[in-house]
Amino acid sequence: MKQTAIKFVMLSFLISSSIYAQETKDTSAKKHELSFDLLELITRNKFELSYRYLLNKSNSIGSNISFSPDKKSLWKAQKFQENFTLDINYQHYFSKKYAQGFYLQAFTEYSSGKSFIENNYNPDNFKKYNALGLGAGMGYKHVFKKGFFIDADIKFTGNLVNSLENNSAYYFPEAKAFIGFSVGKRF
Repeated sequence: MKQTAIKFVMLSFLISSSIYAQETKDTSAKKHELSFDLLELITRNKFELSYRYLLNKSNSIGSNISFSPDKKSLWKAQKFQENFTLDINYQHYFSKKYAQGFYLQAFTEYSSGKSFIENNYNPDNFKKYNALGLGAGMGYKHVFKKGFFIDADIKFTGNLVNSLENNSAYYFPEAKAFIGFSVGKRF
């Protein structure tokens, strides 16, 4: 009976230490990323911040949040102005390296902003809108030794629902395309 108890304790010790060793190996990998989109800031005066959680070497989930102040030059170019955007996304990487290289992504996006009448860009003549869309994209991420990375991507969004559907005088796009170039840190 005493030998059985000793064997049980030894076996339990070996199993728990091997599980602990496996856990520490997995948790030592950097699983979080924060990034900032430089191209959106330069071209569209839009501040976009991204957070990503790395599930494993091939998959990650994340979210992007962006803010844009009112800007007259965008009114005439786009006929609408996004002031806030929040998306939740999934990325799948095709490289053998840990969560980097070429990837495809899918996401859902909520946006709000202002829409203007087709031929009248008066800042006082607008309607606020809210929209929900689905999108897809692709990109390439390169991670440097210290955890810093660069990420270039292109995304397409198709809007499913918007609050301006019953008012055809105001412009709202059915689809949008964006190009991004982000810098960030993996930690």
